[in-house]
Amino acid sequence: MAIPLLGSWVAVSALSRDTTTIRLGHLVNAVGYRPPALLGRMAATLDVISGGRLEFGIGAGWLAPEYASYGYSFPKPSERIAQLAEAVQLIRRMWTDPAPSFQGEYFRIENAYCDPPPLQKPAPSVWIGGEGDKILEVAARHADGFNSRWWPPERFARRIPELAEIRREAGLDPDLFRPSVMLMLIPERNPADAEAEWKNFTVVPDSGVIAGAPEECAARLEEYVKAGVRRILVTIPDVDKKPHRLQLAGEEILPALRGL
Repeated sequence: MAIPLLGSWVAVSALSRDTTTIRLGHLVNAVGYRPPALLGRMAATLDVISGGRLEFGIGAGWLAPEYASYGYSFPKPSERIAQLAEAVQLIRRMWTDPAPSFQGEYFRIENAYCDPPPLQKPAPSVWIGGEGDKILEVAARHADGFNSRWWPPERFARRIPELAEIRREAGLDPDLFRPSVMLMLIPERNPADAEAEWKNFTVVPDSGVIAGAPEECAARLEEYVKAGVRRILVTIPDVDKKPHRLQLAGEEILPALRGL
């Protein structure tokens, strides 16, 4: 049974007018769902109307049944990754060049004006979602950071130096490249309650779940920071029914990580 989901760009645009400080964006926009020139204009508009709060996430796409359901073309992985690399370059050019043109194998623009441009200068941050070697190489060469789901800290500790070397070879500063992780967080005073909730999400591997007392969750998250992760995105299940989980995260777990 499908879970009801709002159209993400419309929903985030609405949130941009109802909020003032939170950052806004997607992890991620699949490159095959919208032409990159259109996506670049949409992203620039969101950055403007939100007062410069866009975090732009993009990926090669992977869920073949969803592509088929909506009638989108689903080329082989190497083509999707090549399209991703071109799309990021094209979009960056639209954000920074007053009369942008780009000619690639898959995408092209000519004087594709993006006015008004994004408020953030030189441009909003670009995040690439993915885990494979080719995707991560594209991220290291063309993005400001990458996001991987459910990796343990040890995997980040191994991969971050490899990506830093790719950055150096491309003439880019490795210190400006920010790794991030997406995890499921289940904080509970009673560890048994966290364990019971965990069993409802068997699709998520053990490495992707942090569950237990707040101090235990904070200690586990601290391992990611020490491994070089600079942004942590968490899904907290059932906060509508169990809002105390959100309160524990905000009042006890996040403060323990500040200053690391």
